[in-house]
Amino acid sequence: IDISLRKLLKSLPNWFLGRGRLEVELQEVKMQGVEAILEIQGYVMGKSNMQWVLDFMGTHRPSVLQACDQLRLRGKKTKQLEVDAVYAWRSSSGKNTYHPAPRRKGEAIDESLFHFFAYTVQKPETEPVYAFKHHLYQEHSLHFEPASFGETKGDVQFYAFRQQAEGTEPVYDSWDEERREHILHFDGPDFRATRTTTAFYAFRTDPVGKATEADDFKRQKVLNDCPIVRVYTWRTVKDKHTFHEAPPWMGEDIDHRLYKFFAYGKQVPDTEPIWSFWNMLTEEHTFHFEPAVSGEFKRYIVFYAFREQKPGTEPVFTFWNEASKDHTVHFDPAWNGEQKQEVAFYAYRKDPTGKTKPPPEAKKMSINVRKVSIRDIRAKVATKLAEAAVNVGDIHYANFSEEKSAHCWSDIVWNFISGLA
Repeated sequence: IDISLRKLLKSLPNWFLGRGRLEVELQEVKMQGVEAILEIQGYVMGKSNMQWVLDFMGTHRPSVLQACDQLRLRGKKTKQLEVDAVYAWRSSSGKNTYHPAPRRKGEAIDESLFHFFAYTVQKPETEPVYAFKHHLYQEHSLHFEPASFGETKGDVQFYAFRQQAEGTEPVYDSWDEERREHILHFDGPDFRATRTTTAFYAFRTDPVGKATEADDFKRQKVLNDCPIVRVYTWRTVKDKHTFHEAPPWMGEDIDHRLYKFFAYGKQVPDTEPIWSFWNMLTEEHTFHFEPAVSGEFKRYIVFYAFREQKPGTEPVFTFWNEASKDHTVHFDPAWNGEQKQEVAFYAYRKDPTGKTKPPPEAKKMSINVRKVSIRDIRAKVATKLAEAAVNVGDIHYANFSEEKSAHCWSDIVWNFISGLA
């Protein structure tokens, strides 16, 4: 199967492969006279060679393991840059913090996209800038030592100049009385500041040209231009479903049906956050407005949607599958085995802006294997003491890919082997 399909794909012209998601349909697969040789590595007890192969491939689908490896590689730390961008981040409490990427737990990049460049290692004439926490206002201010009244010194965030150096500009610290926090900025503040002082001197642009934009920064720039996001259906290693925009979370693969709806990636008027909750009783992610229901605890915001219907939107329902113990959120109708519950929120069936683009995961090839018949299966079991042969009954699948959730090379091969094992 693997060799034949690869030959087929190589024979297809490049213009055809570039037209979007490619689906390969195998209507029927027949295997005759299959012999499985199971050599036990021991005298009486032990694992067969086939079981060793399965163990090596992993207890989960190989494509899922590959996705995990890709995420680990993607998350590897690169060599630290001497000069890096310092971004404004919004914490879960609504206060601003300032530090280089990546974001910390509960943070999101500030929509203002304010950033400057500073040293990550100490250079001549630079001094460490610390994050000081104010116990009364529960916010962080960034400045040189010493701490002000009511503050506790935290970690060094970056290194900046106390006096203006070539290429640097003053970064001002203004107090926002309404939000009760310190705000850093270059030019005049866009809010009513009660007092403004010079915090330090830093670069408005990268002086060495080696810093790269953080993923959160790039995403926020896109959202500022087009706030609509594609919310896809993803399948976890436990065959549960999650609903969020790309990329996949650890261990996930995109659902082969490519089911999606359109929501907002940032808050706009009349929208409210849809949270990802973890249900400890059913061991699944659920997606809805606050508050959490019994057995759930809140994790983070995944997108924004409407609580009441707006022009162009349709109801997205919560569905429950008793067999798989899985909650899903999607438009009507119910998927196989599901029961419809309440309206979860309102979203768009089609992109109202026409600006969003499908992620790479939605363009990869999907293989659908339908009818499978494996006949005349013989198994030979051997140990160091003896061997025996046995005839095994035939194996039939009416819709192999659907029954095994196998729609890529490695999943199909793994399921064939495990079926024989």
